[in-house]
Amino acid sequence: MAPGIADRQNLAGRLCLAMQPDQHAQTRGVAHDQAGNVDDDGVDDRREFGECFGEPDPALEAVVEHDALCRALPLLPERLRLILTLRYVDELSQSQIADKIGMSQMHVSRLLSRSIVMLRRHMTAEEPTALAA
Repeated sequence: MAPGIADRQNLAGRLCLAMQPDQHAQTRGVAHDQAGNVDDDGVDDRREFGECFGEPDPALEAVVEHDALCRALPLLPERLRLILTLRYVDELSQSQIADKIGMSQMHVSRLLSRSIVMLRRHMTAEEPTALAA
């Protein structure tokens, strides 16, 4: 088999694409017009359209939560957004955040807790409202 042919067969199978007669012929090393019936194993390789799709994505429900979070974050005061970013994006510890912005670790802890409560409250609210610090 020529290099790359097996890869194409595998990819075609994964994508639920039936290989065309000329592609089958190529895997057998013959020209398309010489191929005739190359599916001589007697197996019908065709699939139903619905069989080509995977299972429901388990992370699909997180899309709604992610959207709500993206809408809630801009409503937080800038200082709370900064602290959340340093903690959850930059992955700094509370002590590192405290050193960086000039406050105690205990105060950073309180502000993180307050921020999360505010975000949660907004994410579950019917009407968006501006959040105060």
